[in-house]
Amino acid sequence: MGEQLLGSPRPGHGRVFVNCTRQGEWWASWQDDYPDDEVRDGEPDAGVEDFEGTQDEVIRWARTRPAEKFLIFSDEAHAYLPLEPAGAAELPAAAEHRERAEKAVRVRADQSPRSNNNLR
Repeated sequence: MGEQLLGSPRPGHGRVFVNCTRQGEWWASWQDDYPDDEVRDGEPDAGVEDFEGTQDEVIRWARTRPAEKFLIFSDEAHAYLPLEPAGAAELPAAAEHRERAEKAVRVRADQSPRSNNNLR
């Protein structure tokens, strides 16, 4: 039996697994098994992408993968359970989106009836 060839996970496919070791080390893995009819000899038959970091970093990374399913290991259940979606404030935004959102908040605050700029 030969060594498994690995490629990259396909967007919209596979599962992201989030876990924490007993030593408190957080990691996640996006795993995608390619369909047999799409794999030729000498080509990867699965895609894998791994990440390690703090709990917040790992969960943020996991939620930003374009996978089909998201799971987190539960010590209480001794099984993988669905990873709940993040609130919008928890997801990292690209700099230009963050700047636009901050500007929109400033404009709304300036137009608010409670704003000092509108009290005359």
